[in-house]
Amino acid sequence: AQTSLCTFHSARLSTNMAPVVERTKVLHLIGSTKDEWYHDLSFVYSRACDACKDLDRVEFEFCYAHVHQDGMWSFPSTLSEEDVAKADKMPIASAIARITEISPDVMVPHMFCNDGMTWYRTLFDLLKIPFLGNKEYAVWPATDKAVTKQLLDAAGVQVPKGDLLVKGRTETTS
Repeated sequence: AQTSLCTFHSARLSTNMAPVVERTKVLHLIGSTKDEWYHDLSFVYSRACDACKDLDRVEFEFCYAHVHQDGMWSFPSTLSEEDVAKADKMPIASAIARITEISPDVMVPHMFCNDGMTWYRTLFDLLKIPFLGNKEYAVWPATDKAVTKQLLDAAGVQVPKGDLLVKGRTETTS
């Protein structure tokens, strides 16, 4: 019997000699390097998704990639607090190799920080792994209000005037 890299949902579907149908591998990308709030928000959404009773666990095999706040990665077997805590951490190069071994058919992003909506989507694009949601180039302008306003203005869309404040550069002290 072949061992699955996604250990949580890898039970054999057939006990007789009939061939086992290959399941679609879904990799859930979870976490954030930005801060604890984004990191925890990612887990709230991914755990809610994973808890959905309507998920077809016969046709689909679910795997999890966790991006930690320090930039390290891990691949917990489930999203339980215990499994997340005990999963081995690894640098991004090792994580990319692991993702290649898992060979997911699709990635579901649960990262809501700027890097999660752009950089990590680019990574999966480069790995030629399709993902749910918009491409990073479609999301990127929406992550920066000043850029969005400039793009809309250049396209002839009226936008309200505003000032871009940069901490340490444009504010005044009282």
